Amino acid sequence: MVAPEAVVLRIDGVRISVPRDGVAPRALQEFGGEMPYVHLFSARPEGMKRGQCFPAAHASSGYALIAFWFVFRERNRRWAHFGMAAGILGGLIFGIAQQSRGAHFVSHDVWSAFLVWAISLTLYTAGFKARLWPPFSQQR
Repeated sequence: MVAPEAVVLRIDGVRISVPRDGVAPRALQEFGGEMPYVHLFSARPEGMKRGQCFPAAHASSGYALIAFWFVFRERNRRWAHFGMAAGILGGLIFGIAQQSRGAHFVSHDVWSAFLVWAISLTLYTAGFKARLWPPFSQQR
């Protein structure tokens, strides 16, 4: 369940266009880069290259561990909570590391967490019909 998220987010990272067009902070003129800041819903300057840093792939890799919450939530609550904590912590660590390098805005990481959650929830509810394990009463 973790692998499909990484693949989907990586594919979407190439296709998704956002208001900033995925321009990393370090590429903006305000922070020593060469690209101008483009305001939300503003026209892009002619010839401006498109960036490719949205969504945040490093943070997505950490947040992908959130999928373990869905895998274990019916079986072992402790493992489920550990999976959720590991996912949030991993995503935050990877995201903050990339933000400190100027590779992402905070919003890129927040959207990455949302996308991982939405994909996990969709796979869980639609793909597994919200049931990965048989109920405990049917196991015995």
